Order: sequence, then structure tokens, then C-alpha cells
Amino acid sequence: MNPESQQQEIKEIILENQKLLIENNALLKKMHKSAVRHLWFNIAWIVLFFVLPLIALYKIAVPFYSSYATSPESASSQLNELNELRSLLEQ
Repeated sequence: MNPESQQQEIKEIILENQKLLIENNALLKKMHKSAVRHLWFNIAWIVLFFVLPLIALYKIAVPFYSSYATSPESASSQLNELNELRSLLEQ
């Protein structure tokens, strides 16, 4: 082989390498975009299936149980009524 043909082969190899590098870079960019999209999709699913039901449960359960909570005034009046009933039953 003469040196000119070797140089020509090296140029062809370098050009092919550059084309492969460009293609590889494009594939890596697509993979990165896909990974970022997948991350946000997973975050949305986590919020949808775990956070929103917890918020809804909190919004429903807290008013429901707070309606059953007794204030100190109502608790003392209930105790007075119980004491009156005991005294009536003892008589």
C-alpha cells in the first residue's frame, strides 16, 4: 500500500467516525429527553395516586371528626345531665 491510499483510508475512517458521533449524540439527546419526560410522568402519577387521595381524606375526615368533637361547655353540661340522671335513679 502506498501512503496516499493509507491517508485516504484514514480520512474515510475519520469521516465515518464523525458520522457515527453525530448519530450517537442525537440518540443520547433523545434518550435524555425521554428520561426527563419519564421522570415528570412518574412524579405526576405519584401526586395523582398518593398525594391527592391523602388531601381528599384530610379534607373529608377532619370536618367529619371535628363535628363529633365536644367543646368544654358541652362536656360539662353532659356531665351535669349524667349527674342529674344518677341522682334521679338513686331516689
